[in-house]
Amino acid sequence: MRKPSIFSRDYERQIRKRKRIITTISIIAFLIVVVLGVKFTTKTFNFTDVKAKIQKWVDEDTSENKIVDEVPNIESTSEAPIEPIVPKAKIMELKISEGKILKVEYEELEGVIKFKEAKEIPEGIEYNISPSKQLVVVTDDKQNIKVINTKGEEKNITKDSYVSPKGEIFKKDIVQSTYKDYLWHKSAKFINDKKIVYKTNMPYFGSGLNQYLWLIDIDGKNEITLWQSKGKDIIIGNIKEKGIEVTIDGNIKYINNDNNLVN
Repeated sequence: MRKPSIFSRDYERQIRKRKRIITTISIIAFLIVVVLGVKFTTKTFNFTDVKAKIQKWVDEDTSENKIVDEVPNIESTSEAPIEPIVPKAKIMELKISEGKILKVEYEELEGVIKFKEAKEIPEGIEYNISPSKQLVVVTDDKQNIKVINTKGEEKNITKDSYVSPKGEIFKKDIVQSTYKDYLWHKSAKFINDKKIVYKTNMPYFGSGLNQYLWLIDIDGKNEITLWQSKGKDIIIGNIKEKGIEVTIDGNIKYINNDNNLVN
């Protein structure tokens, strides 16, 4: 290779090019020597075997990586589904009379307690929950009526006596002891959160009498007799769209919020 003249205009460029060519030739020569040396010292040298071993090593490495990647999936599929936690029922014990306790389930949300349903009802006890779920009315085995709130506070709205238009007084205890099947207060239920309905034989006294529906405020102050409700058998049902349903001798009627008995 002819050495470039130092007086040439492209002297530096030609020198760089010459160095690159020399470096390339040197590398090629070195590789040829290495290959020939390996060939003469190892007669059984086989490029095919080397290639196979390298491929096997690559395959094994890939397989291990695949197993590692799949492990999390296996673990995730073997996990049991998480069951939702069912909140434990809360029970409020309401003392109705000596030895008789009404156990009512309730729920509390943002500090507001609401009754749900009674879980244990003592014999001879009737109960009903108000539309707001914050009051319970109870008719006990002695036909007393009590209204109990979510704090366990009770108000007895039992009518202790009846005074006739002529001023004659009929006391509850005496009437009940005289007439064993007499209905004084029975099956009290809420019409709304301020008024209750119950069935009774009042204002008449004796045996084999008709039944009537009476309405009373929860504070026990105001009472109304529904005279048109007269019947031998009255069943007080649940609140419907028209009002609370009542069945009088097989005929279904409703008491609306205006205290009227309607079809």
